[in-house]
Amino acid sequence: MTDPRWQTLPETTRIRWIRVLDDYNPIALTPLSRIALRTLATQGNADGLARLVAYALGWHDWGFAPDDWWMLMSAHLGHAHRATQSGVVNAPVALAPEDWARWPELVRELSPLEALAQLSASADSPEGKISGVGNGN
Repeated sequence: MTDPRWQTLPETTRIRWIRVLDDYNPIALTPLSRIALRTLATQGNADGLARLVAYALGWHDWGFAPDDWWMLMSAHLGHAHRATQSGVVNAPVALAPEDWARWPELVRELSPLEALAQLSASADSPEGKISGVGNGN
């Protein structure tokens, strides 16, 4: 069952969350599930996506709008639209929102890569919890 809080978000925000989660999926999905997600994302429909809804609400609760999350994923992974590139596997992306709570504020003032660099350089950096940030990977 989908979290009832999902219905409290504006419809455009719910649709946007489903669409950005289609680009950088946090949950390992089978090819058939990915096709279903893509169809649902196109329609803006979250029925049957309880795990993704819970994931989106977790980031929302930390102050992230869908596009804030998408920019973080894009900056973290090094380039945008990885999921739509031919021949590229859309592997799950596992980041914890509490580790990136300053991101929405920083990205409003800095470019996404500058915000990522600033977070990676800070004393409470999430860098140690993820691979590839700040080390050229």
